[in-house]
Amino acid sequence: MIMGSTQKHILIVDDEQETTLQIKRALFGGLNCAVDIAYNGKEALDKLRAMKQCDLLILDILVPKLNGIEVCEFMIQDQKLKRIPTLLISILPLDSADFKRSLVKFKEFAVVKDVLEKPFSDEDLLKKVEKIIKLYK
Repeated sequence: MIMGSTQKHILIVDDEQETTLQIKRALFGGLNCAVDIAYNGKEALDKLRAMKQCDLLILDILVPKLNGIEVCEFMIQDQKLKRIPTLLISILPLDSADFKRSLVKFKEFAVVKDVLEKPFSDEDLLKKVEKIIKLYK
């Protein structure tokens, strides 16, 4: 568990309310954090640009308006946003051909720090979140 008085600010981007609630519950149970939620890629970019601080973006690849890959493409072109570490989440199996093709694209994005396959446990999520926050604080 990440301790300390410094509250982390995390934006969750997923169009499935069940997933956003699971992530939010897990984060509140294991971290000192403030959480915001966006339900599509355009809303995510708007919120990221408006936020004073974002310590981590948890981004589903398959969201409407702008998908996760498109959000990352916008982020790397923006001086402020390209510094935000991102955890991608995906319903695509990580060993599937579709995901492996996408992985080539992800590697081009310096913002993407790790990937998590849905469904995931709270423990797996927290391990990845804590690792990213420790490395990129």
